[in-house]
Amino acid sequence: MTLLLALAAAAGLALPATARAELADISVRAADRKADGKSWRGSGAVFIPIPGMGGVTPQMEVKNAPSMVLCTVTLAGDLACPGAKGRDTRGRLASPCHLSIDCDFMDIDLPPDEAFGLIVISHGMIFTSLVDAVVVSRKKINTRDPAFVSLDEMLRSASERLAPSGSQDERQRRERPFPLKTLDACALSSCSLRQSEWKVVPQ
Repeated sequence: MTLLLALAAAAGLALPATARAELADISVRAADRKADGKSWRGSGAVFIPIPGMGGVTPQMEVKNAPSMVLCTVTLAGDLACPGAKGRDTRGRLASPCHLSIDCDFMDIDLPPDEAFGLIVISHGMIFTSLVDAVVVSRKKINTRDPAFVSLDEMLRSASERLAPSGSQDERQRRERPFPLKTLDACALSSCSLRQSEWKVVPQ
């Protein structure tokens, strides 16, 4: 793509806006715990009893870290999850970073639109949680822009489909508009969202 842009510039040609959409590396660091104080794996510190001998029952602590998966939403409402590594044994989207607060999603196809949505979810032992969702724009817009309004609603719908809200607090959190960031801002430095920090670097 860089060579194509250089050749076009040398010839005095302008490429269409859709040609700007290509691959990106997206780094996500989740908070240690969810906004409600609960762990990503369950509702608190999780211990699984292991039958022992002689009346002793040792316990194994389960690591309280997320298993993140990244999905994209286009302006047309198309949902894809290029940040999944196939399916796990339960048929769920598998994370490339199992039980880790840091995940690097490499070679992600960004939607070609001027604005698009990104979602990261995490599978717990029983439930799936929404880590964060964000509207990303290639140019500066505000929350009254029709593109943001449309994507915000589609992100809300996709989030509920991928990670159903299980509490009133979570439902109220999702009623608020999702964050709006420019692609340039998240490429230069990490963008702080509600429960994580992201860096989106186009290739």
